[in-house]
Amino acid sequence: VTGVQTCALPISAVTVTTTSLPAWTAKQSGYSQSFGASGGTLAGTVTGFGGAGTGWNAIQSGSTPGPSFPSANVLALTANTGNQANALWYDTPVQPTGGFTARFTYQVLTPSGSTADGVTFVLQSSSAGTAAIGAAGGSLGYLGGNVTPSIGLELNIYGGHTKGGAFDVSATNTADNYSNPGAPWSTLGNGDPINFTVTYDGNVTLTATAFDTVTGSSATLTSTLSSGGLAGILGSTNPIYLGFTGGTGGSVSTQNITSL
Repeated sequence: VTGVQTCALPISAVTVTTTSLPAWTAKQSGYSQSFGASGGTLAGTVTGFGGAGTGWNAIQSGSTPGPSFPSANVLALTANTGNQANALWYDTPVQPTGGFTARFTYQVLTPSGSTADGVTFVLQSSSAGTAAIGAAGGSLGYLGGNVTPSIGLELNIYGGHTKGGAFDVSATNTADNYSNPGAPWSTLGNGDPINFTVTYDGNVTLTATAFDTVTGSSATLTSTLSSGGLAGILGSTNPIYLGFTGGTGGSVSTQNITSL
């Protein structure tokens, strides 16, 4: 890691590996998330997008098309179409509040000087469940809807704001405040496959490391959560769903998510 930036969240606030969770089991092939128990023992795994979305719920609120699968376990979260608001949620609730590590690859397939807008990796306990969705454009399919309570890692590729990322509690980043802790955060839309590793320590520290598989650049965004951590945000008993949201506006891009 060549750069580290720390930001504080205003309130206590996903392949995934964990540290202390109730056991559950779910296995699919491809995209990988793992939830483990105390000491790193694996207690459950979500692997892949079920080929073409089996076991996942796709939501489309803006312009068509919604989320699609151009090939097995490759999610096209947005297409090269304006004013999209899309989401994909894993159907089975998870319990990640004891700690986790999540890994995925993000790639923009239509890189240009006007790519937009971005995606969000989300854990949410909304009453809407797997029907939760936000608004199009800079809302990234996350803000401006009912994806709350939640915690999201927002990735912004629109040049009208700082190109970079933000940890957002309950879709409140309406001022579009993003951080650039170093390359490749400022070039997320350049077309390179970017590997992300998101880690929560089960207490108050949440990090996201971006690694450009072409240039080798790497940097980490860190948030220190208030007392209560993820459980304080999502609740300790509410069903928690993991997934991705994405948006386009006047500027567009095809944004794909795959596994490491």
